[in-house]
Amino acid sequence: MHGEVDFSEYPQKGPVFAALKDSGFFRSAFIEGGTIAWPNGADVAPESLYEKLLQKE
Repeated sequence: MHGEVDFSEYPQKGPVFAALKDSGFFRSAFIEGGTIAWPNGADVAPESLYEKLLQKE
């Protein structure tokens, strides 16, 4: 499955995600353990991303 996920709600999900408001920091994402992660320890579970993609169908 592939698609686009809107991350605009994530900065409101808690302090660790607040840094995602900065586009430069957002672009520093990398894959770790099969999920999207950022240098400050924020990550998004693959299951959450999959559910978001299913909602778009």
